[in-house]
Amino acid sequence: MAVGLSVNTPFSSRKTWNDNWTGSYISRESVNRAICIQPTFGISVSEKIGIGIGAVIALGRDYKTRAMPFSSSSGPVNGSFESKGTAYGFNLGLFFNTSEKFKMGLNYRSALNFKIDNGEVEFTNVPSSLSTTYPSAVDYSTSYSLLQLFQQVLRIC
Repeated sequence: MAVGLSVNTPFSSRKTWNDNWTGSYISRESVNRAICIQPTFGISVSEKIGIGIGAVIALGRDYKTRAMPFSSSSGPVNGSFESKGTAYGFNLGLFFNTSEKFKMGLNYRSALNFKIDNGEVEFTNVPSSLSTTYPSAVDYSTSYSLLQLFQQVLRIC
């Protein structure tokens, strides 16, 4: 029997575009990362065959920035979004030791569907013309029932 632990980043990417890029309203920067922690257990079925199984715990982060179709005296309005999440999966493995010189392995890793625990959005360089203050309000209402039947029909709906 063997026990192992793997910590790796099989899914990671980063792309940055300049501020004048035509698609800056779609994306200026995109960063995706997943750190996978995988405890795995293996056993030898025979001298030539081994099998393994393990859990996958993935910690993910996604960060994106983009320009907004507004500008202020200090430059374009920018928006950024960051989220973090966790995913769980498993892995299976087969190992074949056919000879001293030739060994072969096959493994399967399940899909990882991240659950986003929280996210943050931030806007910078927002001009005052885009900010809004709603006034306070006082509301008063009255009603008068013309038909008792009409009032009962509204209660049912």
